[in-house]
Amino acid sequence: MTYIRHGMNKTAFLRAYKNMRQRVENPNNPQFKDYGGRGIVICERWQSFLNFRDDMYATWKPNLTLDRIDNNGPYSPENCRWTTRREQMANRRPGGVWAVGLEPIKTNTSGLVGAHFAKKQGKWISQISISRKHHWLGTFDTKEEAAEAYRLARAAASKANV
Repeated sequence: MTYIRHGMNKTAFLRAYKNMRQRVENPNNPQFKDYGGRGIVICERWQSFLNFRDDMYATWKPNLTLDRIDNNGPYSPENCRWTTRREQMANRRPGGVWAVGLEPIKTNTSGLVGAHFAKKQGKWISQISISRKHHWLGTFDTKEEAAEAYRLARAAASKANV
């Protein structure tokens, strides 16, 4: 009989942890080239599932996925959050290059990072997540204005972390 230390076997939360490890550490994983193969690492603290659980379980909900805030940064408490698949689609590297602000991308409906259209309001919306906290940047008449607000907020956040 196997001793279970965490009581989370066969849970979606443990599966998220194992999938993260596979993407980063297993060269045979189909996603390895986009993660471990390009230098993405898992912080030392998260080498233990129990530490990952202590850091991330309180904010986890079913159907959320593990997301790195900075796509070029590590899997770590400071750089990870839980998001929906739709939110993650706006935080992707198009063609292997991270696009910010007004650089065109093909992975979200607006084609720009940080901008999405809200049908109900008939406006473009911009928001950003910093340290696992969502910040509303506003509604805009054009997607370019929304993307520019995101770019400026991202630049300000980067300066604050230096």
